[in-house]
Amino acid sequence: MRPRSNRGIIALALTALLLPAAAVAEEEPAQQPSSEEAPAADAAKGEDPKPAPEVSAAPMTVPVYIPPKRSRPARTAGGATRGRSDRIPSLWVLVPDHVGQTVSDEPDLLWFVDTLPPAGMQLRFTLMDEDAIEPNAEILLPRPTQPGIQRIRLADHGVKLDVGLEYEWSVSLALDPDDPAKDVVATGWIDRVERSPQLTEQLARDGDAQAAHVYAQNGLWYDALAATHQRVEKSPADAQARQAQAKLLDQVGLDATTETR
Repeated sequence: MRPRSNRGIIALALTALLLPAAAVAEEEPAQQPSSEEAPAADAAKGEDPKPAPEVSAAPMTVPVYIPPKRSRPARTAGGATRGRSDRIPSLWVLVPDHVGQTVSDEPDLLWFVDTLPPAGMQLRFTLMDEDAIEPNAEILLPRPTQPGIQRIRLADHGVKLDVGLEYEWSVSLALDPDDPAKDVVATGWIDRVERSPQLTEQLARDGDAQAAHVYAQNGLWYDALAATHQRVEKSPADAQARQAQAKLLDQVGLDATTETR
């Protein structure tokens, strides 16, 4: 079982997910021209037409994660490693305490870093299936541009998962290139399963806005989190999407918005 004392590591980044939207003015604004009338009015004044306001995204249901019935504990405890000093970042892989599932052959894997690694330190992603002697993939990761949630797109690296195999994946920070024992390492497990016809039908029926909830209800942790995070990346100002992501993480003990470091 992963130590929960480190949950405060992600507090600073995730607290921002729940910031309230700006207050709405009490007075009703003066009536504005419709989106169709406004460009014509601007043209009459000799001004460039203004673009129509952006249409807000469809409401998003907060995902409720139901672990797979046959889920088993991950083979390695943890999922996070704290750095040994204030200069050394702490790493988390955003996984549950059991082997998480996906229906994607090239899923997105999410991890978290609380501070930027010092320049020159190598970050490495490693993937190894349960039957392998050597890693299936070892990839040097670019240094993050800011702390917080990071994403590894397996599709960008041509890495595919096979159905029926469990894979151990990790993100490591090399403190000493000559001594791997000193690496800061965060590890998780992933299992690719078949996509059922019922899941395909449910996703088609409920639409993109409910995809994360559908995946979560079907025990597909990696797909649920990826769908939620994609919504956040697409619309950074969408407080509803940020709140949904924070609440999904909280369900597996990864949200620490109410704690301090």
